[in-house]
Amino acid sequence: MSSIFTAEVLSVLQDAAPILVELGVIPALSHKRTQLITNFMDVNWQFNDPPNPADAANGPQGYDNHLYYVFGGVADPNPTAYLTSICSMSTHPLLLQSPNLSFLDLPRVQNDAALGNSPLWFGEWGLPVQFTTNNTFLTQWADAQKLAYSKGAGWIFWNFKVEKSELAGDLGREWSYLEGVELGFLTKDPSQVHDPDVCAPYITATPAA
Repeated sequence: MSSIFTAEVLSVLQDAAPILVELGVIPALSHKRTQLITNFMDVNWQFNDPPNPADAANGPQGYDNHLYYVFGGVADPNPTAYLTSICSMSTHPLLLQSPNLSFLDLPRVQNDAALGNSPLWFGEWGLPVQFTTNNTFLTQWADAQKLAYSKGAGWIFWNFKVEKSELAGDLGREWSYLEGVELGFLTKDPSQVHDPDVCAPYITATPAA
């Protein structure tokens, strides 16, 4: 494989190996493997008393969660509420001991695992918010989301790149991964964060609605 991939790509594949094994991807690369790998939106992402996709599993199966605060319904539209909400997805012991947390405030990865929806990854997320913000908050917002979503099987930022035009305006500031890296909100190494303790001031607070 060293003749095909760079050392950096090989390193990433090596780090991803445990996840690929859990999903059944690595065995599926064998010509002797005939099973399909299916992917569903996780049951807790859905509404109106949905059926549990784990009940339909017939072979390797993964689960996907999309989380956008900008569309509302997750937290009140202010920086403190956003960070309190996303940091409540942490598995920090202080959080799990808090008497103020409801079932929905507990870590999504653990909630899904309890219902058989594992491994879970966060297949869509971004930096857009419902309020006017600044660069300092967007850096914290990026760190806090990456820390939360890394509790699962990984994450995918939406989008990698957006149009740059007069019509698009400043859209890329919150929606473009490349621009987020250029502006310093997102670290060049996606496995790293600027501040690993970004959630410390928020994990003991009462989660926002």
